[in-house]
Amino acid sequence: MDASSSSFLSVNQTSKLLAGTSMAMAIPKSAVTATPSFLSRRRPPPLNVSSARIEEKSRNSTTRSPATSRTSRPGSTTTTLPAATNSSAQSTRKYPANDRRVAEPNLQPIMIFNVLEDVINNFIDPPLRPSVDPRYVLSDNFAPVDELPPTECEVIHGSLPSCLDGAYIRNGPNPQFLPRGPYHLFDGDGMLHSVRISQGKATLCSRYIKTYKYTLERDAGAPLLPNVFSGFNGLAASAARGALSAFRILAGQVNPANGIGLANTSLAYFGNRLYALGESDLPYAVRLTSNEDIETLGRQDFDGKLLMSMTAHPKIDLETGEAFAFRSGPVPPFLTYFRFDGNGNKQPDVPIFSMTRPLFPP
Repeated sequence: MDASSSSFLSVNQTSKLLAGTSMAMAIPKSAVTATPSFLSRRRPPPLNVSSARIEEKSRNSTTRSPATSRTSRPGSTTTTLPAATNSSAQSTRKYPANDRRVAEPNLQPIMIFNVLEDVINNFIDPPLRPSVDPRYVLSDNFAPVDELPPTECEVIHGSLPSCLDGAYIRNGPNPQFLPRGPYHLFDGDGMLHSVRISQGKATLCSRYIKTYKYTLERDAGAPLLPNVFSGFNGLAASAARGALSAFRILAGQVNPANGIGLANTSLAYFGNRLYALGESDLPYAVRLTSNEDIETLGRQDFDGKLLMSMTAHPKIDLETGEAFAFRSGPVPPFLTYFRFDGNGNKQPDVPIFSMTRPLFPP
């Protein structure tokens, strides 16, 4: 699995129950050997359909005359849809078969942006040093892994106590695509790994946090936004990648209002909700479903009270349930403190004017 991650224990505190228990679990082989598609995995060949025909049967006839029936070519797929039974619905939804109502995207700006990005990564700021070359950085123990649906782990030695009921969830960077330019370990898309233990069974699951950046690049099939830690390396690289990002925004390919950051740093549980956090974006609420899967609930602004990002390491008061956090920035006030009450409601910001210069918080 990916390194450089934080951990979180949810549902129950189970460390004491594990103490003195001798056991071993066999992690599913697919979770260890699975590698992302951009490294070694080959996708299965697509289904080859030579033609398709959709026809609607007549309401007055149940059979077709051999003279009027058409035979599809070998290898084709024919789908027959029965006639609608509701006449009003049939009259309002009877569209021609070739009536396409989804506008095709304009690919010309996208192709231009890809060419410009290749120029930046190959000539202006190529990954010359092994310390920023993704081919070296994302190798061995730091190699990314694919998503893993809920998979039961085999207990090969001892047994899991039946009273043990909880989930261990960890967060960490895990890029879905091989970066085109320089790369830092902190720049990967966030992925959650959970081990759910209940009724003597352990279930492993790994899922990406569905941030706006992740879903945008997943649908595009390639990275679109520059990396925070390694994308702005020097004046020339910063100017080039900043201009390219501005062009993508002006062309409508990226909407910064939806957030362009990550949620790959840590996890925090407060207000009866679990959040995936990163300093470059708002918190993303996540949950463990009833079938042991990990679901991203969405980006949270706490009823419009959190307009900017916050620390990825808030402090939780276990007695009151309050969460204490802060935000730092390059302009005054350089530090802002705020808290969430026990119900997860954000309280007003408290600017710290005694901080006279910007800082990068640990």
